[in-house]
Amino acid sequence: LEKAEYEQKNAILDVIYDATEVDIPPIMVADQVEDMLDEFGQQLRYQGMDLEMYAKFTGKSVDGIRAELKPDAEKKVKARLILEAIAKTEKIEATEEEIQSELKEMADMYKMELDKVKKSFVGENYQMLLQDIRLRKTIDFIAENAKIEKADKEEKPKKTAEQADDKPAKEKAEKPVAKKSTAKKDK
Repeated sequence: LEKAEYEQKNAILDVIYDATEVDIPPIMVADQVEDMLDEFGQQLRYQGMDLEMYAKFTGKSVDGIRAELKPDAEKKVKARLILEAIAKTEKIEATEEEIQSELKEMADMYKMELDKVKKSFVGENYQMLLQDIRLRKTIDFIAENAKIEKADKEEKPKKTAEQADDKPAKEKAEKPVAKKSTAKKDK
């Protein structure tokens, strides 16, 4: 069930992503690329390698790796901007209860005392935690309020123009189609 729910949310987000035009500030993309590069470098260090070694091994430069990361970085930034706009419009925020629950979950996962985990979430880390909760809640909100049309399992024979009674045939998409939310918006 979790996998199906995850795939459904991703399909809905893909529809929203594809249907939305957003001006993406280049500095946000550059920052995202650097974050992704840092994360990749950290993964390499766990494997006993660093970014420079990886670049030499693959015949790429670090700038070449940055260039490869750029399309994914742009997509992540665009998705975040869209979700943040929806969260702002719908007034979606992280509650104190959700924050505490998240911190407790992290303490349990890392087998640490809750107070130590709380102390590590100050300043920028705390803001990132709030943003993560807010964006997850926004994704849930979108999934709950999306109207989905599923494609028919059986393919029906196509009608000729004469059989269609001059009405255009409706084609159904393979992936779910998200329609505009009907949730009330405060003005």
